Amino acid sequence: MLTARTPDLELMNATQPDGRMSVHVNFPINTHTGSADSAVVYFEIDPGEKLATHTDSAEEVLYIVQGEAEAHAGDETGRLSAGDLAVIPAMVPHGV
Repeated sequence: MLTARTPDLELMNATQPDGRMSVHVNFPINTHTGSADSAVVYFEIDPGEKLATHTDSAEEVLYIVQGEAEAHAGDETGRLSAGDLAVIPAMVPHGV
């Protein structure tokens, strides 16, 4: 069983295409840590900042731990709050 404790993660700053340093990220579970077919990406996004629109080859689940976010997937946009989950289909452009 692979496990990770989010409070213990060392986060890296990721530069967005517009040059902002708005996302802090870690990849605690992935093929390099022993997972065969899935990955977990942990993000912290500062208030007023964004995770740029991108696509992923696998279906993605967003889980909002704290605060609120506006997420978009394809032509859909929705507001998410702490405790909410959202599923993003594979290959659909999305961002938060």
